[in-house]
Amino acid sequence: MLIATTATHDLSDDVKAPVDDLLRVLNDVGEDNQIAEFQYVGQSALFDSLAESTRPAIDLDLQLLDWGKTTEPVPAFYGRTSALAVAEWFSNHGSALFAENIRVVLPKSEINEGILKTVREEPEQFWYFNNGITVLANTVERSVAGAANRDAAFFKARAASVVNGAQTVSTLGRALSNGMADELGRAYVAVRCIEVAPEAPDLARRITRFANTQNVVSSQDFVFLDEEQHRLQKELRLLGFEYLLRSGEVPTERDPNKIIEARQAAVALACASSLANAVVAKREVSRLFDREGGPYAALFNPTVNGLLVYRAVEVVRRVDWRLDAESRLNEGTRSGVAVHGNRVIAHLLLADLGRGDLLDHGFDFAEGTKDLEDRAVTLLDDFSAEFPANSYPGNVFKNQHRCAQLITDASAPSVDSAVVAAPPRAS
Repeated sequence: MLIATTATHDLSDDVKAPVDDLLRVLNDVGEDNQIAEFQYVGQSALFDSLAESTRPAIDLDLQLLDWGKTTEPVPAFYGRTSALAVAEWFSNHGSALFAENIRVVLPKSEINEGILKTVREEPEQFWYFNNGITVLANTVERSVAGAANRDAAFFKARAASVVNGAQTVSTLGRALSNGMADELGRAYVAVRCIEVAPEAPDLARRITRFANTQNVVSSQDFVFLDEEQHRLQKELRLLGFEYLLRSGEVPTERDPNKIIEARQAAVALACASSLANAVVAKREVSRLFDREGGPYAALFNPTVNGLLVYRAVEVVRRVDWRLDAESRLNEGTRSGVAVHGNRVIAHLLLADLGRGDLLDHGFDFAEGTKDLEDRAVTLLDDFSAEFPANSYPGNVFKNQHRCAQLITDASAPSVDSAVVAAPPRAS
């Protein structure tokens, strides 16, 4: 988060206090990772940044193996190059390589950790697993050496910038600094180098934009490759439900109550597992599909069956329906708690039902949940009565520690035990 002003003095403590409070909320992710930071730029620093000289142009030397080229509408060369050479780009130039990219280096992410793991464990497969790198340059010059064939050729990209693949380049640089030179020497990266003249800035911007936004694959899309998901799909089909694994998939079932999407299942199972995961489901649903250190393996594993998925989804749907109605009938704190507290309330009600009953085909689910909506309203009343003054529900219910304190203050049922136990991580 950046605030830039023309003020000559630093921010006062009174002004910084709400900023510090916001950072604490944003960085309360249940881990040691910091996902947000704050920088203040006053008049002096702002002037200095504007007065800095233009960044020096970066020229990249690269060898392309099995290379090819296209000439229209603009010249471009493509092939594969050594991951070690790419890592050295980053070592030599750092984030200046990404001056024209829509984003720079993400300090830690599921994607970056996956790249590093492939280099460490399967460097020979890297070219097959990675999407590659796009480089824009003012000119691309090919050396006469190797010009007679397409096996290998040397190129110089002048005034170059990596506009797609910043995470790949930076993570390979990180691997080199971690002593993985041997592994990088056995890995290759797909590269395309496009020559865009300085007088065509609009084309450069469009390439940068579309290279980073077309056909984006989210972590949720990978559930289609998980055998556990297909097992749940079969079990839910036997129970009379259509389970949709892919984003944008068109259901064949016409009754919306008989359709369950993977995203709905993840949210419901998160609410059924722990307070921490219920908070994640409210704050950042995409993290539920994080397989590298995230909760995915705890939510979707052999101990979870289709019956549990259906019942958890049904509880969350009914809680959402009732709390949505309450939010429309109220205003102020009570309305805000109804909107933002739905995941925590669903978690408490699922915890009260218990894992054993939710998994038991003999359990009378209709009877056991006949007063579900009324209990949701009771929790809404309790939370609203004890809600901390001058606090925004949208912040409180995205913060695990503040949710736990609110539950204690409202004398709600204990949330120490999880409904869905997290099994050992599969190899």
